[in-house]
Amino acid sequence: MNKVLKINCPIKLNITLFVASKRPNGYHNLFSIFLKKNATEVLTINSTSCNMLMDVLSIKNAIICGENLVTKSLKLARGKMNELPYFDITLEKFYPTGSGIGAGSGNAAAVLDFLHTNFGVNFSMTELSTLGADIPFLTQSAPLAFVKGIGEIIEPLESTIALPALLLFPDWQINTALAYKEIDEINANKQVSDEFYVSRSLEIVSLLKANKHVGLLPNDFWHVARNHHNEYDLLAREAEETSALAYGLSGSGSCFFALYDSFGTACTAQSTFNKFNFIKKRQVI
Repeated sequence: MNKVLKINCPIKLNITLFVASKRPNGYHNLFSIFLKKNATEVLTINSTSCNMLMDVLSIKNAIICGENLVTKSLKLARGKMNELPYFDITLEKFYPTGSGIGAGSGNAAAVLDFLHTNFGVNFSMTELSTLGADIPFLTQSAPLAFVKGIGEIIEPLESTIALPALLLFPDWQINTALAYKEIDEINANKQVSDEFYVSRSLEIVSLLKANKHVGLLPNDFWHVARNHHNEYDLLAREAEETSALAYGLSGSGSCFFALYDSFGTACTAQSTFNKFNFIKKRQVI
């Protein structure tokens, strides 16, 4: 490998997200369409000097509490291949934590792909899903896929949704554990077939591939999020007024995103959201 390697980390957007049954171990079965986007965060990987006996991870532009998914991924790899060299890694963050776009998972996916490509380290979908539900998809080449189970069942879809996305990051986070708890209460008496989740998801994909208007994208976390932050209603109305084809929440939030028919339209729309002072960061990708 080259001594210094820079890798762009991917993110994902949930085009649909349905929370189905809860497993005995506490995890939930999901039905979701994942869309992969090339993003802004960058990993710089150096091979460390031969006398170093540990990986070194430096993080720019963010403070991450607890163990980072990058170091967790390296530990998983070393459990499979003891002779791996140690690495000096710099992670340049851009996205806020807890935004639901899988930025941390994208960091891990970049490391895992690097280890697979350069050292032949292989991981099963189940192993990857233990790191994070978004990681199995983000390590795959498919830009668009149906994702089921806890993220380990991936069914790639033909082509992709080639629409630019406007990402809006508010100045709050959503507690994922509490959000799931509220969804469990909502779903207690819900009776929806798995076939509905599949057919509705594929219908929306077909409409977006044809550049047709969809409006609010189905995400079971949407109503939970807006119950705590009615600002999402303002963002949804603005998305409609700026001719977004579709919009909604990614994952459990807090990122709101809107899809437009062209990059120029998305950039023009971005400026109209400047009036919302609760949006701390925005990006068109």
